[in-house]
Amino acid sequence: MQDELLRFSCKDKSLKRFDGFGRSFYICLLCLKDNKKLTKSLKNQCKNNKDYTDELYDIVNFNNL
Repeated sequence: MQDELLRFSCKDKSLKRFDGFGRSFYICLLCLKDNKKLTKSLKNQCKNNKDYTDELYDIVNFNNL
């Protein structure tokens, strides 16, 4: 189950892979397909009205997940 989860954090209004420090949150691989819920969840977690989905997809594709 845990291998199906991706761990992220928001720092300085930017979405990043969790680096071991600060608060973090998980997103499941299946959740990446539901863009509407994903956008809302990212806004809530990052406490900002910015659309983080492009950053998320760049991180996921960059890391070949």
